[in-house]
Amino acid sequence: YLAMFANIATLLGLLGTITGLIKAFTAVAQVDPSLKAEILSSSISVAMNTTAFGLAVAIPLIIIFSILQTKTTEIVDSLEMATVKFVNLIMLKQ
Repeated sequence: YLAMFANIATLLGLLGTITGLIKAFTAVAQVDPSLKAEILSSSISVAMNTTAFGLAVAIPLIIIFSILQTKTTEIVDSLEMATVKFVNLIMLKQ
């Protein structure tokens, strides 16, 4: 599930970025010129915050997933090696 959560966090960050930018450009088109800078900066701030949050969640999860996947592969490889040795030992005794 870690890889899935990392991917979802990244996509949610991207969704927030797109939503924030849509809001920013919509506001710029419809608002009084004196308020444009404030609304634009607020909306871009929301877009950047969601991107940062998505990455802050995704990066550690991807690192943890990679570590766990490597450990799991090492365990499976050692079990396979032990199984082969055991089967070879049984075959030699017959």
